[in-house]
Parts: sequence; C-alpha cells; structure tokens
Amino acid sequence: MNWKTIAVCLAVWGTVFTFALSPQTRPMAEKPVPYVVDLDGDWDFTYDPNPPSQEVKGQGYSAAPVDKGQVEVGNVGLPEPDMMPVVPVNQVVERVLDQKAEKDFAAKMPVPGIWDAHLDLLREASFWSKARFNPDFRRLEFPIGDSPPDASLPYLVGVGWYRRTFDAPPDWKSRLVTLRVGGVRTEAWVWLNGSLVGHHLGHSTPFEMPVDRWLHPGTQNTLIVAVSNTRRDRTGVALWGWQGRSGGIYRPVSLKITGSTRIKSCYLRSTKESGKVSWAVDLEGGDLGQDTILRWRIRDPENNRSLGEGTTAAGGPKVSWETETFGMRPWSDHAPNLYEAEVSLEKPNLVLDRHTQSFGLRVLAREGNRLRLNGRPIVLRGGTDHYYFPLTTTAPLDVEFYRDRIRKLEQIGFNWIRCHTWVPSEEYMQAADELGMMLQVERPAGSGEQEWVDILETCRKHPSVVIYGGGNEELLDEERIAFLRRLAALQREYVPDALFNPQEGLRGVEYVWGKSELGKDQLGPDAIARPFPYNPRRLALLQEFSDVFGAYAWGSLSYYSVQGDWRKLDERMVVYERPLLSHEVGIQGNYLNLDLEHRFEGTRIGPDLYASVRRNLEKAGLLPKAAQYYQNSCAWMKILRKQAIEMARKTQYIAGYDFLGPFDQNWLISGFPGGVLNEFFELKPGESVADVLKYNGESVLLLDHTNRRNFVAGDRFRMDLLASLYGEGPLAEGTLRWWFSDDQGTIRRRGDWPLRGVRNGMIEKLGTVDTTLPELAGPVKLTLFTELSGGEYDVSNDWSFWVFPRTKPVKTDGAVDAAVLATLGSRYPDLRPIKQGEQGGLRIVSGFDQDTLSFLNRGGSVLLLGQGPFPALPTSFQLSQTGRVRGNLATVIADHPLMRRFPHEGYCDWQFYAMLKGGSAVNFNDLEVPFDPIIDVVSSFKLIRKQANLFEWKVGEGRLLVATLTLDLSDPAAAYLLDSIVAYVQGGEFNPRTGVDIKTIARLIGREPRRR
Repeated sequence: MNWKTIAVCLAVWGTVFTFALSPQTRPMAEKPVPYVVDLDGDWDFTYDPNPPSQEVKGQGYSAAPVDKGQVEVGNVGLPEPDMMPVVPVNQVVERVLDQKAEKDFAAKMPVPGIWDAHLDLLREASFWSKARFNPDFRRLEFPIGDSPPDASLPYLVGVGWYRRTFDAPPDWKSRLVTLRVGGVRTEAWVWLNGSLVGHHLGHSTPFEMPVDRWLHPGTQNTLIVAVSNTRRDRTGVALWGWQGRSGGIYRPVSLKITGSTRIKSCYLRSTKESGKVSWAVDLEGGDLGQDTILRWRIRDPENNRSLGEGTTAAGGPKVSWETETFGMRPWSDHAPNLYEAEVSLEKPNLVLDRHTQSFGLRVLAREGNRLRLNGRPIVLRGGTDHYYFPLTTTAPLDVEFYRDRIRKLEQIGFNWIRCHTWVPSEEYMQAADELGMMLQVERPAGSGEQEWVDILETCRKHPSVVIYGGGNEELLDEERIAFLRRLAALQREYVPDALFNPQEGLRGVEYVWGKSELGKDQLGPDAIARPFPYNPRRLALLQEFSDVFGAYAWGSLSYYSVQGDWRKLDERMVVYERPLLSHEVGIQGNYLNLDLEHRFEGTRIGPDLYASVRRNLEKAGLLPKAAQYYQNSCAWMKILRKQAIEMARKTQYIAGYDFLGPFDQNWLISGFPGGVLNEFFELKPGESVADVLKYNGESVLLLDHTNRRNFVAGDRFRMDLLASLYGEGPLAEGTLRWWFSDDQGTIRRRGDWPLRGVRNGMIEKLGTVDTTLPELAGPVKLTLFTELSGGEYDVSNDWSFWVFPRTKPVKTDGAVDAAVLATLGSRYPDLRPIKQGEQGGLRIVSGFDQDTLSFLNRGGSVLLLGQGPFPALPTSFQLSQTGRVRGNLATVIADHPLMRRFPHEGYCDWQFYAMLKGGSAVNFNDLEVPFDPIIDVVSSFKLIRKQANLFEWKVGEGRLLVATLTLDLSDPAAAYLLDSIVAYVQGGEFNPRTGVDIKTIARLIGREPRRR
C-alpha cells in the first residue's frame, strides 16, 4: 500500500470519525431518512451597513429555488406583486460573495438570535466603525410633545452575512435536502457553495428551500445567508417600538434530509358539509410514480391509542382525501381536544419521509350576525396583542411562557386574542391550541399575496387560529378592496375552515381620519349620511367576501365610551349584515406604576420610561403622589372598562370585541398602560378575577341603565335586567335575585322572580328591578347586586348608585352676582345681590372684579363657582385615551373637612359624572402658588399639569374657595355637594392653610387690588 492509498484511507476514516463525533451537524452515512441536522449555534458573521444592491435585492419572493445564475430583480415602489422576473446575474452574485471573503467574517453570531442582543460580539470587528443604527431613535425624556412617538431602541441597521460549513455524506446525492429557517427580519438570501439558492421576503413566518441541487455530497459545503433589515415598505407591530426592525435569524435553522420526495405540509380540518375529516398533503421533490403511497394514522395523545389508519395513493404534488372522525371530540375554547396525525410517504420497502403534527377539529361559522363554534353560540371576548415582551424584547421561544400568559388571560374571561398586524410564534400558537385560546392573525401592512400565502400555510395547522385579518385601519378604497378580495379567495383556498376579516376598523367605509363634508375625500363619492356617514357601495363589496367585520363603533365603546348608547349602535350596525367584532374597545389608560422600574434593570429595554416619568414628577413636586395617582387611575379605568364592555354586550349586532388592552403594552406612543393586567400579567390595584368576570365572562348579567347614578331618597328606581348567556343551551328554569346593600352590608331592598326559557346566544330581557329607594338620614352609596342561577348557569353582577336625603337648602347669609342669583336663587331664596363696597360676610360669585377682590382682601369670604380669572382646562368623566398627553388619568379627593360631608372613596366615582362633564379644572402650572387641592384632577404623566376643580386659599385677610365643577341643581349629588360647600364656607372649619398674595389674583384680572 503506497502513501497515496494510506492518505485516502485516512481521509475517509477521518470523515466518518468526524460524523460520529458531531452527529447533529455531520450525520452518519446511510442513515435512514427522514432526519434533521441542527444548524443552530455560532455562525461566522460579517456586516454591511448598506442595503443589498438594486441588482440583487428584489421586491418579490421566491418560493421555489432560483435557477443557478439567476436572481430576482428589484422593482421598488410596487408593493403588491410577489413574483418578479429573473435575469442572469452570475457576475453580480460572484461580486457580492467576493466581498464576503474569508477575512471579512471577523465575528460570530448565534443562531437563533438577533444582532442587538449580541453587539458585544461585534464591537472588535473591523466593520464596527461602519455600524449604522436606527435613525428614528431618541431617548425618552418627558415632556415629549403633543404626539409622543412609539418608543424605540438604537437597533443595528444593515445586512448581516452568516456563514456555516457542514459536511454532507455521499448518500445525500440521491436525497432531497431542505434548508429550514425559522424566521428572519425582514428578508434573506441563501447561497450554497457560491450559488444563489433563493430569496425570502417576510418576517412573519418560517421558510424552506430545497438545496440539494447545489449540494456537494461527500465533502464540506458552505452555506451563506444574508439577512437585511433595511426595507421600510412593510409595517406592523413586530417591526415597531422597542423591538423595531432588529435584524437577525431569530428562530432555529436546520436541514431536513428525506428521500427523493418530501412532505411539504399537512392540513386536516372538519368538513361541515360531510361531517368527515378532510386531509390535504403537499409534496415536493422527484417523480412520485404509481407505487408511491401516503400511509396515515390518527393517534390520541392522551392514551397513545390509534384511532384510525389507512393509505392513499400519492400520485401528484397535492394529495387530498377524507376519512371518518373516528369518534374524535371537537376542539373548542371549553375543550381544546387535540389529536396527532402521522403521515408517511412510502414506496415499496422504502420510506421517503415522515411527518407528525397535532391538530384539532372545529367549525367556527357565522349564522346571521352571530357566531357558532361547533354549533354552539359563542361570543369572542378578545384582547389586542401588540407584540410586547418587556423582559426579552423579542418573542420568547419558550412555549411555557405563552401557556402562562394565556392561562392568566383565560382566568379573567378572555377566549380570543387579536394579534395586531403580526403572526404569533409557533410556541404561541401551540400554547393556544393546548389551552383553547382562539386567535386572529393579521397581515402586516405593505405585504403582498405571497406573504399572505406563507401566513396561511404556517397557521392553518393550528386550530386556535380561527380568523385571518387583512390588515389594520388601511384606507379601503376600491383598489384596496380588490386586493382584499384576492386575499379572501386565497384564504378560502388554503384555509377553508377559518373566517376572513377584511380589515380592523373600516376606514374609508364607516369612518375617516381628518374632517371633511361626510369625509368624502376618504369615504368616496358614494357616501351617504343616514343612518350614519358611510359608503354603502364599498360596504356591499366587502360583504361579498367577508365573514366578519372589525367595526369601529364610532368611538362609542372606546374614545367616547361614556356617551355610548347600545340602542343607537344597534340602529347603525344593522347595515353591516355580518357578525361584528368591535374594534379596539376601551383605549383608556391609567397612570404609570413607578414601582415597576426596578424590574427593567438589566433588560434591553431598560428603565428609561419609568426613570423619565420619575424625573418629570420630581421636577413638578408631585413624586410623593405618584403611587396614589396610579391607584386612583386604576379605579377610574376599572369602572369605565366595565361600562364599555357591558355596552358592547348589550348590542345585538356585536358578536365579539378586542379590548385594548388586556395588558399594558408600553412601547406604544412611549407608554401605553391601558391593560386589565400590567406588562407582567399581574392584576392591577382594586381588580379581582371575580370582578372582571362579571362583565368579561362567557355569560353575564346586564343592567339597562344610563350614566345617571344619583338619586334622592324615596325616588322610584326602575331599570331592566338583561342576560347575555352563552352556555351549551338555554336556561330552562332558574331564579333571578336582586338586592340593594349599603357599604355596611345592610340590605335595604330586595326582590326575586322565577325564570323560564331564557335563550342562549342572544340578549334577553329578564325583568325589571322596580322599587322605591329608602329614606335616609345621610347620603349613602347603594350597590345593586344581582344573581342568576339555574341549570348550568350561576352568574352575578353589580352596579353602584348614590342616594341623597331629601334636605332643606342651607340657610345663607351671602351676596351673589347676577349670574349666580339666576342659577341658585330658586334653591337659596335668602341670597341677595352684591352691594359695592360692603365689608365682611360671604360672597358667591361666578367671576372676579375689582370690588370682589378688594372685598376678599378686606377679610371677606368668597366662594367662586367657576374658573373666574384662572387659567383652566375642560374636564369630563371620560378617562384619557391611553398614552395620549391630553385629558386626565385620575382624581384624588383629599381628606378635608368639606369632603367629609360627601360620600366618596378618595376619587371621583360615578356620583361625579355630571359634575365632571362640562366642568373645568384650574391649571396651576403658571400660577406660582402652592398646589394643595381638595380635588386633584390628574393629567397625563407625559405632560404634567397641576390641576384642581376644588381648592381654597387664604388671600390677604380673606378666605377663598374655588369650585369649577358643574353644579347643576337637577343632579342630586351636585345639589348636596353645593349645600355642603355653602355650609362649609359659612362655618368655622373654613380655614385655608395655603396663603396666596392678593397680587396673584390681581394679575389675572389685570388690575391691582384697591388699598384698604
């Protein structure tokens, strides 16, 4: 044996030995297929700050391998086409690869992983000096202007080049080798051994490419993947905020080795028509031949029992057949029954590929304007998920993480999650499958039809994904509607057992952005004004291919929820003729909880949001109040959330809603704390699971009330009770009980009546609570408790009301101006007009003049009803839109002698509805006086304004009390509070502790006070 022979033997032995030592990356020769070679781990890496050249980039997507020497050509500016023409580019490809020579791969990058989580690996590389970062980044520092931007981080921008070598056994020559990439942000090109394999566009889904054509079996192979995050023509929540467009290969990478043909996908569904199981298997690879079969089996994973098995001929790339259900139970939010399908692609005595996946059988169908899941009426109680992962920034790869999230959402009644313009991860969908949480996935804006197909094929194997959405709040003109029609057709082709929602918020059909006559610039020339401004022609076009609508409800369940009226909503919503999933109910926010700041230490996001708010509050002197502001804002949000969701449940055309939000998602507009839960999925102060289920449960009791919550003792109380039952069947027999209880637990009134034949799946009137409210010595908060019991139902709910005693008006010894006399004279007949120059006593005024100022300076007492000369901002009972800088987030009522006369729990509950509506709050920011309010009206933490609508000062020798609430005598609470105020300013307790120079007021009215 000569030295050459010895060298060859040693080389062969070394290759085999290497495979044996590294079974994951160097599989043993003659290994039975199928098997997977894991390519995760550290890859060689280099970086280029510039986007791919126009010659290489490409707007489209190549689902199949690109021929050697060809590549897609860019066509920037055309968002819809998905398949671009190809031209020879051998020289271009060679030049691009030459630029990434051995010396340029100067760093390592883990796969999976995003670049920004591993910048420490890149800082010593030669390319680091060229690094380019997110140009939109700016550090959070409040105040931040009227329109806060979405929070961002300085993520790395450019192209990351990954290189990995692997050894291919000789037997791969006759096998199909498929590269599987779990996900990139936002597009990728793949080269194998110097040849361009293909291009993938899209960050939402995994992708696969057969690479055996360019493989060199029996030797080492070089795989290069270029990932670019430079595109700006696609948007969606997974590309916004703190996550941004962080580049990288963010999910696992592997090679799957099969025979000459592989199973590309498998899809099982219930067939509503035949009551059977429909199978669809897509194959890819070589000639199948007449002797190729698919062997299938269904297994119950709970007991590992085989439920059914058989074979079918595999004569083409698409194989479909039907089987019996074999006694399988349907999948639902109540019973998420999952089974396992095993499919084997075989020739005689040869297995080409095997595939196993879980599946569930369910039929979600519309029936008129309602929905049924497996024949049972269902209401989708949903929340909006904006892709927010505070501790990891990117979506975790741990399925238990999502199980924990979903369990906590289900615990408080949610059974549906709307994934706003993003596709949840495989782990997210797996957890939803297991736990019975339904999902709506949505196409990111700017993506085309091929990406839509990718989304459909990725998600359709998950029974949890029940609705596919065409986007969010895009303008629905005729061109966009035509595009959505194509998406709907593709969805029916690929996923016929799901529903299609064309758009979340039908902008251009039911509402517009900006103002114009009927919004015709956006609604189009066909717009009409009744029953509301909308475009019936566009709506009719959408009805032709849509199953449900994410209708906006004109802000009546969100921005203007306290004005919502379910009767008016029903009058308008009748025109849709589809089940409505009310778009983004809520959108109300609370204050920021600064106690969470430390939990962001050491995270990629960091504590900047909280630290900036803390600094801003400290500068304003309000930091000691932050905890109270947070607690009271949660109390306000709690009552308005309940009111909004109950309004939605009373509306017969609403079959579900997505609440914004189920949890805080603070990358949105630099702070978006609008959730039932905080960002760590913990209930906020004052919340309990039982409280949330009263309005967000499957079955709920409802009260047909207005916002009038204040009564006089002895008044008649008459309101209808309604039921929204969604159990398996109607309530055959049951009982309804109600009672009024005060804060001490004493029952003041009660009643009950039997129930029979209460239908499920709709709004049913149960009867009327009709009683006379008790006579009282003092004001009392009464809570109406209700319970429905019978059959499978045990449901309760409650609502608070305030009852004030019938009292005679307080005697007054005061002088008033003409405006006050006109409004209060009927209640206080002993009031007299002001006489110029009088001294001492009490004046009640609607504004200041020089004489009143002098009266105050000489030692008089003044009650100012209104803002008078002070700068002020309007108030209402509508909580501020979450994250915005305008509006108010909380109220705080001080422990003060005046307010001890009035029923409250430290904040303005529903008893203040009429008093805040149309009122104002004095803005102390420019007054340069101590801020010591009796009622503190708390602004946004982003633009801090010190405000009060009840406060008192000692001015000169006199005393001043200012009340800017709406004190309408027809409101029992306002009348009682006004009596309390008048009694207080005439009594000995009126002794303000804050002294203010008379010149402060004088400057506001433009003149100095008259000297004594």
